[in-house]
Amino acid sequence: AALAEIQKTDETLRAILGDGDYWLRPPWGFASDALKSAVSVPLIYWT
Repeated sequence: AALAEIQKTDETLRAILGDGDYWLRPPWGFASDALKSAVSVPLIYWT
């Protein structure tokens, strides 16, 4: 579910920004190894 959400968001951001850079905060601040390998942008965490 989280991966599909991120992929949909990525498609939307790329449509708006082109291939510009942006950071991604994973849902709930958790990124599994599968999610980390699936994204091509830097992950950011905060509390």
